[in-house]
Amino acid sequence: MSGVSTFINQDGATIFVCTDHGEQSCPFCCLMFSEINNEARQEARKRKAIKPPQTPLGEGLLISGTEVRMLDRSGENVPPNHLEGRIGGVLTEKDEESDFDGMECYVVEYGRRNGEVMTQVMTYPVEWVHEEWQVKTNGQWVSAMKYVKLFSGDDSDNDDDM
Repeated sequence: MSGVSTFINQDGATIFVCTDHGEQSCPFCCLMFSEINNEARQEARKRKAIKPPQTPLGEGLLISGTEVRMLDRSGENVPPNHLEGRIGGVLTEKDEESDFDGMECYVVEYGRRNGEVMTQVMTYPVEWVHEEWQVKTNGQWVSAMKYVKLFSGDDSDNDDDM
């Protein structure tokens, strides 16, 4: 049986292969690293999309570093366990196993904070963030859609219920 070697790809993902054949799925060594390598590639791609805070991400999009919150509407948690994080960047999801494959998504940094460093990243469709999430502005949580419309100058669909 072969040993295991690793290398770092161009996106910064740690890729595992068998030492003898350099394969991530090696029939000779019976080693299978395809799934873990694909996860590492997706994670590295998301992290590579993260921009410095206050970087404009495009017209009608939130700015990187914007604090966001997805409400816990499960009704199972008292108090609710909202997911809070910040916008890191934007990318088109390219993960066939993701429900968001092919969609323009925000890269959201979240999780335990080490100072200001978020420890986890996820993608979530831009349109859904705008419809379902909240943005923190001046210490208050407001509808992301209201926030985007206010700061993009888009007054179409002026909803009175915001």
